[in-house]
Parts: sequence; C-alpha cells; structure tokens
Amino acid sequence: MDTAQLINQQEALAASLAASMNEASQQVPPAQRQAFAARAAAMVRDVVADSMYPVHSEMIRSADHTVRWESYQAAAARARDWVGRHREVALSLLPMADPAPHLQALPSGRILMLRAAPAIENLVLGGGGARGVANAPALRALENLGLLSALQRVAGNSVGGMTAIVLAAGISARDFQQLLNGTEVLSLLETPRDFRHNYPDVKLGTLGFDAGAAVQTLDRMTALSAAQYLQGHWREITHKPQWADFTPAQQQRLELLRTPDFSLPRTGRMLTFGDLHLLRQLDRERFKELVVTGWNQTEKRVVYFSHQTYPEMPLALAGRITMGIPVLFADVKFEAQRWTDGGVGSNLPTEAIFSGLGGEALRETYARTLVMVYADRGRTQAVLHGPPDHHAPALLPLLTWLSGNPQFPQTVAADQRKLHAAGLHAMPVAHGDLEIGSFLAGGARVQRAKDQALDQALAFIAQNRHNFRHDLVDDVQAAAALLSPAEQEAFLARPAGNAAPLDASLRAAILAQQAAPAPGAEAAERAAAQAWASRTPLRTAV
Repeated sequence: MDTAQLINQQEALAASLAASMNEASQQVPPAQRQAFAARAAAMVRDVVADSMYPVHSEMIRSADHTVRWESYQAAAARARDWVGRHREVALSLLPMADPAPHLQALPSGRILMLRAAPAIENLVLGGGGARGVANAPALRALENLGLLSALQRVAGNSVGGMTAIVLAAGISARDFQQLLNGTEVLSLLETPRDFRHNYPDVKLGTLGFDAGAAVQTLDRMTALSAAQYLQGHWREITHKPQWADFTPAQQQRLELLRTPDFSLPRTGRMLTFGDLHLLRQLDRERFKELVVTGWNQTEKRVVYFSHQTYPEMPLALAGRITMGIPVLFADVKFEAQRWTDGGVGSNLPTEAIFSGLGGEALRETYARTLVMVYADRGRTQAVLHGPPDHHAPALLPLLTWLSGNPQFPQTVAADQRKLHAAGLHAMPVAHGDLEIGSFLAGGARVQRAKDQALDQALAFIAQNRHNFRHDLVDDVQAAAALLSPAEQEAFLARPAGNAAPLDASLRAAILAQQAAPAPGAEAAERAAAQAWASRTPLRTAV
C-alpha cells in the first residue's frame, strides 16, 4: 500500500467505526445521547490514530514508502477490537448515570443507601520508572469514557509526577500518547547538545544520566500547551473579570507565556507552578491543581512542590527532580541543595490530597479520588486485598542504601498502607513485563505494555465503576442530609404512587430539609474544598 491507499483505508475504517458508535448511541437515553456521541467520536479518532501509528512508522522506514497489506489489516483489527471494548464498557456504565439513591433497611435497624459513584476530581499517580509508558493508555481509557471530565487536582511522583505535570498543564491523555509515540524512552535519558545554553540554571550532579532531554521535553510540552491556550483565547482572557484582578506583573507574565521562544535561554521563561495557578484561574477545566514530590537529599526530607510551596519553580525542573531514580539519574542541584526522586520519601503521595482532612470531608474526598499504581506482577493486588502489613521487597537493604534515606523501609511501609487504604479507589496499571529500569525495552515490549495497560484499564472501569457508593445511616433524615441537590431532585422525580414505605419516608425527609435547609452533602463538599485549599502547604513527610 502506498500513502494515498493507506489514508483512504484509514478514513474508511474510521467512518465504519464511527457508524457503529452512532448505532450504539441509539441505546442511550436522549438526555445523555449528545455527550455520548461526542465522547464516542473522540474515542474513535484516538483509537484509530494509536492503532495505525505502527503502520505509519513502518511506511516511513521503508525505502519506497509503502506498507504491507497485512500490517494494515492487523492494525485495523486492533482498532475494531478496542472500539468494541470501549463501546461495551460505555454502554455498561449507563445505568450508573442515575443519580437517584436506593435505600435498603438492614436487620440492625440501620439503612443502607446506595448511590452512583461520584465523578473523579482528584488523581494520584505513583512512581514506577520505565513502567510509565503504561500511564497514557490507562488514562486514555478513562478519558475516552468521560471519567476525567471533572478532574480538578493531580498529584504524582517520579514518572507519575511527570504524567501529573502533563495533565495539569492542559494536555489530554490522547495528545500525551501521540507525543510519546514519537519519542524513544531511552532518548529522554540523553542530554541535547545545546542544553547548557538553553538551560544554564539547571545544575546536575556527575553520577548517573543527566536526562536533560526530559527537562527540554517537559518544558516544550507545558510551554506550548499554555501558549496554545493563551493565543487561542487572548481576547476573551483580557475581558474576563479575573484579568482585572491580576497585578500588572502577572498580566505581563501571561503575555510572555503567550509567545514562547525556544531559541533563547529558557531561564525565567519556563512554565512555573505559579504560572499554572494563574492559568487555572482563567480556565479550571483545562488546567489542574498540581502537587509533585521531590526528595531533598541534603536535608533528608520529602518535599511537595506546588504553587503554594514553590511558585517560582519551573514544572520541567520539578519533573526532572521527581523522576531522578537515585544512582541511575544524576542529582539536581537546586537552592544549593541536592534533590532526587520523590519516591525516596513518598512513592504514592495520596497525602497531597488527603492531608488535613477528617470526618465527612475526608470520606467525601476519598470517594472522588482515583489512585493509579503499577500492577507490579501481582504485588499491588496483594497489598490491596491482603492485610495492611508491610510486604518488604527482597532487596530492601540494598534499596535503602541506594536511596540515601535511612528511613526508606518506613517509607515503603507507609506507601503500602496508603495503597491499602485506597481500596476500590486504586486502579492497578498493567505494564507487561516492563520493570522500573527497562529503559532499553524494544518496541514490541513497549507495545505489549501499552496494549495490556489499555485492556486492563477498560476491565477495571467496567468492574469498579459499577460499584455503588455505600452509606450506612441511622435514619432517613441522615440519608437526606448526605444527598446533593441533584440527587434529591432525582429521587423526588421518581413516581411517588407505589413508593415503598422507606422511600416515602426519605421523600418526606427531603421535602422537610428543602423547606428548612440543613447542612448536607453540598456543604460537606464545600467544607472539603475549603479545608484542602486553606491547609498548611506540605513540605515534609506526613
């Protein structure tokens, strides 16, 4: 097949898959059909582009710029399979769209209230080295099914921290995957020839890979994402009420970010945590709250980089610090101190989301959080479903010595307790046979890891997003107080004629509460958000 034939076949494939999703949309209630169709169209484009990437790569490598028909057929079959899987899972999630609660009286006299799982607002990504190539496919599954549309906060460590930076900077999982498709993992460990000129303030140690390319890649990705938004919405931005609230210096900073220049030294021009906070005030759907961990090797403490703690720190520099596996990567010298992988002090930084919360605010935040952690050959499942005891790695003494943290065994144990506590909110990310240091893995191994990650993410969503939220309450008044206004209205919209006694009692309790408003779930959510925003910024381990 030549280029024109491949393009024609690919367009025909995309059209047929789009038609199959349009047919499936007829099973969707009219109120949800438009949103379903929009997600389906984006999903088909994503799956076809990703499935065809190896075919286009083969064509580029060939001397005559052709590709074998068998290669196209294999990729097309893969695309059909993935679209079919997405369609199956998307349709299975529809019953969960009903926000109305269901009540069940228990023999104990208490009431079990079942509600649809709330939207994911917080995302935590653990570290895992070269396994990170599995992040984008898993996130694409969530994104394709509309499960990241309410995302507000992202926290991560190591390669999870780098992924968190990308998401927080307004880059979709689909775009992230396309960028990764054209990047060899090993190339990120190298240092570009003009690195010292472009990044004179980035100081690195002498032992291990410099990974200057990782700094450059993150810098370009985040800066271009910000510039694309600013250029495309500048007139609208300058007429927003928020613009008038910005200081002249902040307005000038946004003007500078609008036109990035990568031919000049990037000192003072890289996107920072403070810049991200400004952008988030302009568009909270695109830009996310961000926390990334780093280990201060000089002072032996974990640090949480955010707009509150390090507003002037470039996101790309935080990414280079958090990815810096000790010995494998050179330390970063920052503020006259040595910095390395945040996993030395916290490899699963859920505390960045939950710290300072308690009671109903903590439970509400847990319900709205997804924790992504690598499957690690079944070890993650063992921690999740076994007793929350310490499962010490066989090489723990050696790892402790290499980390430079004498408290590393306690860090490992704390990470396992955090994982166990996440329970159903933890999504194990499959990664094939890739290990932390598999940076030399060939294309076939990487592709298997990506396919497995997407496959298992879809399986997780199909199983776990069916899990209703469970609340045990003493009476219908307590049940009514937990419901959001939308849930209350959905319940009241049900026919009341043949309602069971318990449902009738809840209806009466809701109406009484609406007549005399009492603190409910909405107030709890506001309290959780206020508590999270006003807490003391994390600087050391919790």
